[in-house]
Amino acid sequence: VTAWLASFNAKWREIVLNIQPELLFVSDYTIRAIGSEELCRALLLRSEQLDYWEIHSHILRKRFNRLDKESIVPVLQNVFEHSSSTHQKEMAIEIVRECKIHELENDLAIIFCDPSEDLLLRKTAGYALNDFASKDTRLRCKSILQEDNCCLDLKGILFRMTWPELITLTEIGNHLID
Repeated sequence: VTAWLASFNAKWREIVLNIQPELLFVSDYTIRAIGSEELCRALLLRSEQLDYWEIHSHILRKRFNRLDKESIVPVLQNVFEHSSSTHQKEMAIEIVRECKIHELENDLAIIFCDPSEDLLLRKTAGYALNDFASKDTRLRCKSILQEDNCCLDLKGILFRMTWPELITLTEIGNHLID
């Protein structure tokens, strides 16, 4: 009911967008009426108030496919390039992952390979890349093996991402013995 009302009433829409925009992902009609770009922006702002489990909710993620991918790419790219918020980046990664937005896989690879990024964020980016990244992007991610003291979790995600096509058992063995 909330989503339906928001698609017809601008005042109600603003209230819901500011308080709980994830409610508006229920209806395709509401998404079209409000616009994917506006919904995406509202959700990214809301992510600051969400905990880990809410950001990574499978129920919410499944609804991201309803968004118009072309219109949200610039919004998500802006988050990756200019936001210092880990929560916003996590939510953006989840949207990219669920929508399989190949135009942004390089942004995810940069996060995954950057040792100065938050470890949880790097893992989230790695799992997303594992789901849909191209062969070239997966190969670029092997650069994490050059890091001093690279986290075993990241190595595990990389091995999962590259096995068996892009990495050998010998390479895996060499990087597990440290």
